[in-house]
Amino acid sequence: GNSIIKWFRKENEGDGDDWVEIASYERNENTLYRPTSEDVGSLLSVHYTPVRSDGMVGRTLTTSSNAPVTPALPRVERVAIIGDYVRGHELITRSTYVGGEEGPSEYGWFRAESSSDEHINAAVAIPNTQRKRVYFPGTEDIDKVLVFRYTPVREDGIRGETVEVATPPIAAHKSSRPNSTTSTPRSSSTTSTPRSSAPTKTESTPQGTPRAGPQDTAADLGEGAQKVA
Repeated sequence: GNSIIKWFRKENEGDGDDWVEIASYERNENTLYRPTSEDVGSLLSVHYTPVRSDGMVGRTLTTSSNAPVTPALPRVERVAIIGDYVRGHELITRSTYVGGEEGPSEYGWFRAESSSDEHINAAVAIPNTQRKRVYFPGTEDIDKVLVFRYTPVREDGIRGETVEVATPPIAAHKSSRPNSTTSTPRSSSTTSTPRSSAPTKTESTPQGTPRAGPQDTAADLGEGAQKVA
């Protein structure tokens, strides 16, 4: 029958019945709960009430997480450079931060001789472009490749993997070229920069400590609180 699954949140670890209902599903619906940043620091509990096809209701079963939800590891997704890759034309970067509250993340522009891995790895920081998302290519950028690197940092100082995205060679005059590029994760000696075009997701199964971030966790019925970071 239509058994009932309910999720609850409790903001402190002390005794008491101050659980707040945060989600309710029937068994034939999606039974996963995806915690958000609002759940960070709270305990989670799931209640399952079996209902037979003839409507007979059974005893409710309950299980709770044994540790508060913690922020997911910081990461940055969907990094892109938008604009015309032409001298004097504005280039803007866009990205999505995930993993608790963002702290002093590090990002900026670099110049490379070409799009080869060797040259990208050896790209030189462009002066006065750190923590700036907008850049206007100059004469010195013509036929060079621009690289935008982003290292996500959570408010507590935890650092994530660096992600970088590179443009095609900058042209002296406007022509028919694509007007956006997306992140291509790479790896370097100090940080790894994912060069995949799709957002990445890491998963953790918090039998101990669930993790949460914006749409980052998933919990499955009967296993306590589980989290997709």
